[in-house]
Amino acid sequence: GKVVAGVAALAGPLGVPVIALGGSVDVNVECELATRGVVCLPIADGPLTLGDAMTRAPQLVRAAAARFARIASLDERVEMPESPQR
Repeated sequence: GKVVAGVAALAGPLGVPVIALGGSVDVNVECELATRGVVCLPIADGPLTLGDAMTRAPQLVRAAAARFARIASLDERVEMPESPQR
């Protein structure tokens, strides 16, 4: 959380989004970082032992990054409705 918070502190004033990939994501940390504009994504694709997670880390990171890229590309393909005026 500290490194990500530091990156967010530098990126925020520049308007640069921060995406953090982690082995698992603690809900409390995720909520705190969200207030700083950080999106946290876990790389685990299910229950894993620490050993399995370490062994599979390269594949898990690639898969999580690919999932994020697909999500990010939705913005270009999906027309979002206008917010209702109050």
